[in-house]
Amino acid sequence: MVKITKPLAFLIKLIIGGFSFYVGIKKAIVPADFLEAIENYRLLPYALAWFTAFYLPYLETLCGGLFLLNINTSNRAVTLILIGLMVAFIFALLPAWARGLDIDCGCFGKASSATAPQYLKWLLRNGLFLSGLLSLFWFEKGADSPKTAVVT
Repeated sequence: MVKITKPLAFLIKLIIGGFSFYVGIKKAIVPADFLEAIENYRLLPYALAWFTAFYLPYLETLCGGLFLLNINTSNRAVTLILIGLMVAFIFALLPAWARGLDIDCGCFGKASSATAPQYLKWLLRNGLFLSGLLSLFWFEKGADSPKTAVVT
């Protein structure tokens, strides 16, 4: 088990915050492309896919930006939101892989290339991000706990 130190927490926030901010911006620029990527998963009804495609990028951008802005401080709420998003992304990929769908992960909006789906790569990346986020969540728990003083 790796002990989370302040420099490691900083690095995790930098990587995940930067990635979330970047992919959120990419999706927000052309939400119709992201809608197409979501529709390819065949998991959500059109109205919910539309809502997700038009609002999720702003949530990702906001969380990524907050991670980058508050890189040296505790931000458990943002960490918890990103954990929820990462779990949702993982659970969206699993049935698509099981059904053999020919999709792009949707991280960058529209399919970025004509290559075959890389489910294992996407799941490993998301699993690594989820591990980092869970580690941060527990690391930040200690940072949020009130300090006690002994008065004699």
